[in-house]
Amino acid sequence: MRYPSLEQYQVALQSPRTAFIDASLASGSIPTNMLSLPEVISGGFALTYRVDVSSNRYAVRCFHKESTALEQRYTAIAKQLRSLASPYFLTFEYQSQGVRVDGAVFPLVKMAWASGETLGEFLEAHHKDRQKLSNLQQALRSLATYLEQQGIAHGDIQTGNLMVSKDGRTIQLIDYDGMFVPEVTALGSAEMGHLNFQHPKRDARHFDSRLDRFSFILLDLALRALQGHPQLWMATQCESDSIIFRANDFVDPSSSRAFTQLSKLSGLDRDVKNFAAICLGGYSEVPSLTEFINGQYTPRTAVALGTSTQARGRAAYLSQYPVLAGGDYMLLKRHIGQMVELVGRIIEVSESRTRHGKPYVFINFADWRGQCVKLTIWSTALSKFSSKPTKSWEGRWVSTKGLVDPIYRSKPSARQKYEHISITISAPNQILLLDGEEALYRLGRSSNAKVTPRVEAVNNSELLSQLRENTPSAVSSPARPKTQQPPPSPNQQLLAKLKGQQATQSPITNRSAPATPPLQPQRVQRTPTSTPARPPAVPIQHRTPMIVQHTQVTGKKGRIRKWLYWGGGLLFLYWVLTAFHA
Repeated sequence: MRYPSLEQYQVALQSPRTAFIDASLASGSIPTNMLSLPEVISGGFALTYRVDVSSNRYAVRCFHKESTALEQRYTAIAKQLRSLASPYFLTFEYQSQGVRVDGAVFPLVKMAWASGETLGEFLEAHHKDRQKLSNLQQALRSLATYLEQQGIAHGDIQTGNLMVSKDGRTIQLIDYDGMFVPEVTALGSAEMGHLNFQHPKRDARHFDSRLDRFSFILLDLALRALQGHPQLWMATQCESDSIIFRANDFVDPSSSRAFTQLSKLSGLDRDVKNFAAICLGGYSEVPSLTEFINGQYTPRTAVALGTSTQARGRAAYLSQYPVLAGGDYMLLKRHIGQMVELVGRIIEVSESRTRHGKPYVFINFADWRGQCVKLTIWSTALSKFSSKPTKSWEGRWVSTKGLVDPIYRSKPSARQKYEHISITISAPNQILLLDGEEALYRLGRSSNAKVTPRVEAVNNSELLSQLRENTPSAVSSPARPKTQQPPPSPNQQLLAKLKGQQATQSPITNRSAPATPPLQPQRVQRTPTSTPARPPAVPIQHRTPMIVQHTQVTGKKGRIRKWLYWGGGLLFLYWVLTAFHA
């Protein structure tokens, strides 16, 4: 089955009454953003929308990617969870006839809305609070033990799939696409889980009750480290989908900075080395969290940490999503509706307010007066920032992971034509400021290419060309960003012609454009994306307006002379006739 795209869902779900087959969902409402479009969260296989129905709130998952035996899988998982009646899981209902898009009907999952905040958001806010981290650690240990006892596994334990509440004492699991229960063993794995929380040797062959062991060991070790050393949060550049460790660390622990840092902490030395050995071992050798904590795991070989960084350098960067450069508009265009990691250098930070007075921020990776990729932070998300983005961010490198929104175009009547592709930011930990070396490393350049992080901005389009050419000196001398100028207007062409004929030159003064494009609510429309926008006419001062005005005045005088000529003739004829009759 071919599922609808993000754009198609965004159009259909602007009207829940006609989109949903379920009567209760059809009577509900979906929160919208400042552009009047439904707010959406992307997952591996589905797009999640919040639907408010009276006093109830639901998470509705609409599928946009193929998953094998979807109905059979969800039916078996629902049956298993109903029998457990555990507070760790949310009640849900699979509807094979759930949502109507472009005249066709597709399945959805209707799930109770989880309370609290994601694990990533919780740690971003409370990584310095020792007691809350301890609460969370105990809650995770209890969850790991419960899943082991039941012989089931979630399959994708990570920062976005764990909801945390009550100061870390209560947790719930969401997103059951890759869940293992005995009844679906024959169906095999539907997904591999997030790279930053999975054993490096896990593949499609592995689908059993041990899927979550590696994730729980990683989280337990990271939380223990943060309780005693909260500065590790910044030192290891934790973000929305990584806590202390990343996939690169698992591939080669001996050259990992994170492993080296943690191995020097008192009380963690043994477990850090054991975790490094687990990374280098096989998937089937991963112990349970209880066995790991109690020291019941004996590694086959010892791993020497911090010994090979200089010899081999860093392994190639691994990301859960495609890594795209912020200046590559056309490449982002091909990833609309997908999750990506965007890495780029900020050209402009624009702060403004909506017509209702709510603040918002655009982080632009190119001149907004054209084709521009940007990050959008609406007022709800902006209120979560302890230090919001400002002009001081311009010229800095940034990484973010998020869903690529549909293209936003200026209205046909607008004087300034532009097209924007955006990633909407929902939480502060979705944005990570990088130094130049780390940015180029993530984009695939050699980590030996040193770049000063606080210099004048280089255009991301130029950066993309440099990366493709792989020129060693590509970023050694950053230049000013080159603003793309629109083609000359008819007035400019006329002025240029006059300049060539006259000795006296007249200066051209372009009107300065506003820093922020006008914010206008807009419905998503499936319109051709290749139609070139006609550049706006640039007002010209001095000589050209004089010529235009002269032409206009001359035309008026001609008409006046005509009126006087014929009016005078008629008056003369009237005088003659009057005299004759007299």
